Amino acid sequence: MMQATDRMASVVSATFPARRRLIRNVRQESEICFCHPDVHPIFNLPSPIPSSMHTEMSSPYSEDLPDVLQESDPPRNRFSRAFVRRRFLGGLGLVSAGTVGGFILGRVSPRPSARGAKLDGSAIFQQCVKSVVVIRIHANNSLGAGFCLDRFFHEGKDTCFVATADHVTEMSDISQFRLDAAAATVTSHSAVVSPIGEAYGRDGRADMAAFSVSLDIKPLPLAEESPAIGEAIFTLGHPLGDEFTLSSGIVSGYRFDGTPRMQITAPISPGSSGGPVLNQWGEVVGMVSSYKQGAQNLNLVVPLSELMALKFRMRALTRTA
Repeated sequence: MMQATDRMASVVSATFPARRRLIRNVRQESEICFCHPDVHPIFNLPSPIPSSMHTEMSSPYSEDLPDVLQESDPPRNRFSRAFVRRRFLGGLGLVSAGTVGGFILGRVSPRPSARGAKLDGSAIFQQCVKSVVVIRIHANNSLGAGFCLDRFFHEGKDTCFVATADHVTEMSDISQFRLDAAAATVTSHSAVVSPIGEAYGRDGRADMAAFSVSLDIKPLPLAEESPAIGEAIFTLGHPLGDEFTLSSGIVSGYRFDGTPRMQITAPISPGSSGGPVLNQWGEVVGMVSSYKQGAQNLNLVVPLSELMALKFRMRALTRTA
């Protein structure tokens, strides 16, 4: 204690030559100065707070001090230890409260959405219909829907990749229809016809497949997160051959029957399979897969997570092909 006081005294003495007279008393009164609530430990200046108030502000150890110290009334000082301590703790409290408050507000304040305003059914149809296609497999007389899942350079050319439900091809090998317009065709909303190209990322259990086509259409964006139960959704497909039909409903649940499924109430029929399920911003959140016979509006779709996996596998396969 005395060594620390000596060092402190030498530093202060060198810094404040005019106060060297006060430093001489530090060594003698160091223990009293550091304990007494009315006296600053170095400058020995009076406190601006009345002595009568120090009973409430003093340290819990003040009861152990000699009576002469507790009853003394030193000169007033606007830089007393108690005053400095209160100012320091008060400032620290304000800084801490501001930091914590800013952190909380930053966490709970709603972040601005990059999606923009929600779209109605008409706007969603105009925005998304050009990316939806009609898939006809003439060999087995099947019809289904599909949509552009991705588009990138492959084998030296800009290539569009279409996703659809795997059962649209009756679980058969898509490669037998490759580049054979007489066996299978893919038709865009603008009536441009293309044969099916290379098949990538087929998953019969999840009921999804992807293949390349020679069409100039844009991919539909995948949503960043799955919709909550009760959120509005839209489907685009060709129920019973009525091409490019828009239906609406809500997400009614999430199921698992060997593979994850999202349940929706939007009406679907044969020909809707493979069509995109869209949220209120025109983003893909699923793909139509099946419906429960004998029930009303109990329709199942491939969820967003599976489509993300399909897109990843498709890109991986095209790089290694």
